[in-house]
Amino acid sequence: MKNRKPLPLAFAGLQIHPGEKKRIEIPVSRLPTQTWVSIPVQVIYGEKPGPCIALISGIHGDEINGMEVMRELVPHLDPKTIRGSIIMVPVVNVFGFLNNERYLPDRRDLNRCFPGNPKGSMGARLAHLFTQEILHKADYLIDFHTATVGRMNYPHVRTNLRLQKNAALAKMFGAEVIMHTSPTEGTLRDAARKYKCQAIVFEGGGPNVFNNEVIQKAVSGTWSVLQKLKICMPPKKIKPNPKSKLYKSSTWVRAHRSGIFRLTENLGDEVEQKQPLGIISNIFGDTIAKVKASQSGTIIGMATDPKVHKGEAIVHIAKTS
Repeated sequence: MKNRKPLPLAFAGLQIHPGEKKRIEIPVSRLPTQTWVSIPVQVIYGEKPGPCIALISGIHGDEINGMEVMRELVPHLDPKTIRGSIIMVPVVNVFGFLNNERYLPDRRDLNRCFPGNPKGSMGARLAHLFTQEILHKADYLIDFHTATVGRMNYPHVRTNLRLQKNAALAKMFGAEVIMHTSPTEGTLRDAARKYKCQAIVFEGGGPNVFNNEVIQKAVSGTWSVLQKLKICMPPKKIKPNPKSKLYKSSTWVRAHRSGIFRLTENLGDEVEQKQPLGIISNIFGDTIAKVKASQSGTIIGMATDPKVHKGEAIVHIAKTS
């Protein structure tokens, strides 16, 4: 474990000692107005040695559910009862967050910039700073995400199930749906693998809103991980997690016609191949196309904007084979 010895943890030149619970700001860069922009970080450093887990949100600036997950966790985390350390970063992409945007001001996706470059683009520099200040310290990582604009995701966990330790971490979380996905180059999850940090992604809800049901599932799953890693106990007994269903891949059903889409099934529903999912109509309500499942599986994502164009992805189905 990277944090086996109870030595101080350093963030932006500041030291945090075992038994401390502190909030710090990691300076990123100045705005054109010369105002500093910083990454806010909460560190809870237990008095007893143990692993280091990082809880991360807001790599995409409009994905804010993870921020609320951490808000609910913080009051119940006491360094006196914690083994190891917990690092919370509610917002990584502070530029996108301030602008209600998914991406950075230069339109780059921060989650394609890891592990970064101190002399590269804005995204590369921010990713490098995060890698040096946070990722280097973590043994485990939970990265909270939501769907992008115009879509909604069913709560689920993504990880590389071919890696035994990652699969074990995903099962600790206890999501109803666990998706196998190999990490894309440049993602935080890909960088975590290179730095021997076990990482999972929690997906659920949509952008720029707090999805309360999704948040509560994420809170419960995070407590489950903290308990099973023996970092700390939850403030109250958590409900047993449902048996997780493992899915090997996923596919998007696409619109065959442009029009107004009405989904007749719900997120989380299990569907059979060729099962009707909804209709596409004209603006008067006349049906012009029927939408059917291309594969059997579980609906884990959907378009929320009823206006669709031919070829647009509208229903995301996780499949077992």
